[in-house]
Amino acid sequence: MWVYIVRHILRNRLGNLIGIGVLTVFMAYMATRVQLSYESGSLLPASDTASKIYSEFSKRFGKEDGVFFIAIEDKDFFSLEKFNDWFDLSNEIRKVNGVQEVISITKIYNLEKDDSLKKFNFKPITDHKPSTQQELDSIKQAIYSLKFYDGLIFNKESGVHLMAITLEEAKLKTKDRVVLISQIKDLTEVYSKKHNISIHYSGLPYLRVIIAKKLEKELLLFVGLAMLITAFILLILFRSFKAVVFPMIIVMICVSWVLGSMALMGYKITMLTSLIPPLLIVIVV
Repeated sequence: MWVYIVRHILRNRLGNLIGIGVLTVFMAYMATRVQLSYESGSLLPASDTASKIYSEFSKRFGKEDGVFFIAIEDKDFFSLEKFNDWFDLSNEIRKVNGVQEVISITKIYNLEKDDSLKKFNFKPITDHKPSTQQELDSIKQAIYSLKFYDGLIFNKESGVHLMAITLEEAKLKTKDRVVLISQIKDLTEVYSKKHNISIHYSGLPYLRVIIAKKLEKELLLFVGLAMLITAFILLILFRSFKAVVFPMIIVMICVSWVLGSMALMGYKITMLTSLIPPLLIVIVV
């Protein structure tokens, strides 16, 4: 059987090379369409007790993996210009496509009891920008009187103020997450530059975008380094460029086929599968 296979390959060299070339071009095109995974996998199986408890808790109280946090530290925050700019920033972020809601010190609510209807009403502390410093001082006093938000949205002692942005779940599962986070950061950087205040970012959406970007850069870096090092070793061992060029061609074909197959079968690049191309280069050589 092996003799027949070898004879068939040798007799049809040109046809085999053309077929491999066409398939490689197609796989290389599909490899460019492979996507990064923007979801974090579960470390525990669904049957685990802790996983079941977390699943039940999430169904009842919801998840927090869609909240993007922005924080600043400024003890002079309650000046008229800074407060009004933060007010405008909250409204501008709320208008960004993919943002569900924004909670900040300029958009918080007070819980008031309605005895006649026997229910609680949510009343905003302020629904407009103050026009005078005196008006802002009264707003500040009303905000600081709400103990619930102290240490959650603001900190009176350190001057830290937090903005919590709830993002649409559909956007977070696609590459649109990167564009959404970038749009929000562009808006906040305008405030940062105007008032010379450092802005800090946190939250799972932001951290996952950072990890995905690093994953993409490191994948290209490790593939390039693996090919460079293996080519250098081949050159030292065999002292022939032919012994370097042809293995590298086979390596590139194999990597293209693997990434193309992942795209065809709907698999995404995760922290684990990103190790396949560099490992494959060494194994193939």
